[in-house]
Amino acid sequence: MAMENGGTGSRSGKTGPDDAAQLLHLIATLSRELRSASDTPRVTFESRLSEDLGFDSLGRTELLARIEQTFSVRLPGLTLAEAETPADLWRAMEAAGGRDGRATRPLLADTAQGPVEAIPSAAATLTEVLDWHAEAHPDRVHAWLREREDHLETITYTSLRETALAVSGGILDAGATPGTRVALMLPTCAGFLHAFFGILYAGCVPVPIYPPARPSQLADHLRRQAVILANAGAEILVTVPEARVLATFLRSKVASLRSVETVEGLLGRGGAAAALARDAADVAFLQYTSGSTGDPKGVVLSHANLLTNIRAMGRAMEVEPDRDVFVSWLPLYH
Repeated sequence: MAMENGGTGSRSGKTGPDDAAQLLHLIATLSRELRSASDTPRVTFESRLSEDLGFDSLGRTELLARIEQTFSVRLPGLTLAEAETPADLWRAMEAAGGRDGRATRPLLADTAQGPVEAIPSAAATLTEVLDWHAEAHPDRVHAWLREREDHLETITYTSLRETALAVSGGILDAGATPGTRVALMLPTCAGFLHAFFGILYAGCVPVPIYPPARPSQLADHLRRQAVILANAGAEILVTVPEARVLATFLRSKVASLRSVETVEGLLGRGGAAAALARDAADVAFLQYTSGSTGDPKGVVLSHANLLTNIRAMGRAMEVEPDRDVFVSWLPLYH
């Protein structure tokens, strides 16, 4: 499987004064279209894309596409989430201005990994599936993760299993017991996979929640996510280092929450734990709805639910392990 998250930018040519004026005009035009109004505030480099100009996530996607098309520039994928003002977009364009904008060499020139003799059709849980693969072909790639446009991180079955077991040791050391709800607030990254399987190996229940779209929104985002954390009865939150400074605030809002951890911190707590035996009927993770039509609601998904869906997809698409690679641009927490 190949997954994308962010990237570096590239552009042929340099930015100039005319580009600056054109960028502001482009932003003002799209803002007016999105608001269906003629009273769009005057757009400056200090205007706030969300609060002043009304750009939501879909609006930002359209804005990035128009910038790339208008200026023949390729911007980092993270620009979509992190830019707060036109000045941030301008800086991203300038940073890409000195790069070669021509087609780049494919990062995955060859995805062939050779045939497999069998698949883990008898495995009853996600961790049993990972154990099977790590034993059958430890160096086979589980996922290529594109965290930057010019770099792919390769995650093999054995590296995923070993790191996840180390994370599970840290989770147990943090006070978790079988069945403990452990919330995951991480972007798409290798650490998400390590933490997700680490929580499962510890016999606990992962509760993925959305990370903030931009670092500046962290405090406000956690204030909203506290409702989900409280409803889930989460005792541990695994998140980015920046969120740890808000641990006291979170504990004041979520009575069940005892600890706020990072993946790196969990890995540093001690050695790997022995994987706890799980059953097909056990909860694999707790997924919350977006809350767009009311309070977010938790949906319980068992190992049997997930493996049934995965296997049905494989049969319907006639997947061949030595031939096929799944490509996803969806965030892992979705």
